[in-house]
Amino acid sequence: MKTIRRRLTLGFTAALVAVTIAFGGAVYYELRQPSLQALDQRVTVEADFARRWLVESYRVLGPLTTSNPRPSLDAGVAAYFEGFRDHLVVTDRQGQVLYLSELTRELDFGAIQLLSRELASPPTVRRLGTVNLGAGKGVVRYVAEPMARAGSEIGGMLVATSIDGIGNDPQPLVRAMLVVAPLIILTAMALGYWLAGAAIRPLQG
Repeated sequence: MKTIRRRLTLGFTAALVAVTIAFGGAVYYELRQPSLQALDQRVTVEADFARRWLVESYRVLGPLTTSNPRPSLDAGVAAYFEGFRDHLVVTDRQGQVLYLSELTRELDFGAIQLLSRELASPPTVRRLGTVNLGAGKGVVRYVAEPMARAGSEIGGMLVATSIDGIGNDPQPLVRAMLVVAPLIILTAMALGYWLAGAAIRPLQG
């Protein structure tokens, strides 16, 4: 009987823990999705503004790059982006960087490489994703898109923003669940032990 009771206790505990994990995962997902959607909208709007500026500048000025001392975005065109609040990377059709926004220039070489790698081959369609820039810099949400109407020198563009501090941050929920998890397990075991005893009591009689 003790073996049966132990098995029933373990089975009940495992079931309750699985339900708790599933519930926590569902809440985490629901909290995180609106935040990612808001970030996607933000980087997409910023990318639209940047793309329109490059397309219009090309229509008015012609080629948008200079090659002195190396290929880069024309200084007059680039000046418009100096107030850009997020990361911005503009590359040519070979994936070489033509312009980095001020925030991006503050990153170390490795982090810049991680961002520009998303444009190593010019994107053919708009693409959303995330990149971990490493310790101290965190994860960014980005949109990469092709530049079809800004001249043959411009291949692609990427706009990215940090996911730190976004609304509906699910991290406090995760930390709280980790704190109360031992209590949930102990409670489940005690309750399971009592229920198992009640279930097998008629058999003992």
